[in-house]
Amino acid sequence: MEDKFGIKKNICFALNYLFFPLGIVLLITQKKELTKEDKFQIIRGFVTLGLIIAASIVANIFMALAFTPVLAIRIIAWILAIPVFIFEILCLVEYVLAIIGRFINKDLKMPLICKLVDGITEKFVK
Repeated sequence: MEDKFGIKKNICFALNYLFFPLGIVLLITQKKELTKEDKFQIIRGFVTLGLIIAASIVANIFMALAFTPVLAIRIIAWILAIPVFIFEILCLVEYVLAIIGRFINKDLKMPLICKLVDGITEKFVK
């Protein structure tokens, strides 16, 4: 894969995190040349970004409920929204750490979020 695009593998993976369509192109065009670890790195970016988007959607739903006129629903929505926001921020930090880690060719990971992302990614990589 390094010779095909003329860039190093770690830079290619970092660009995959920044511009996710690049990962789709890599998975389609380099299907036979990618190792299992390469596929894992590419799909890991998609999973992390998917978790950020899903947490954002759920948090926005709770925040919409937090502004209803019924007090009980408002309190419950705030109680549920705060952990989702914290999870979203942790996923975003993991995403930024993954980008920086790919550029410097080291694994920078947050332990809790990384285990979740890696567990989901293992299900997609064959």
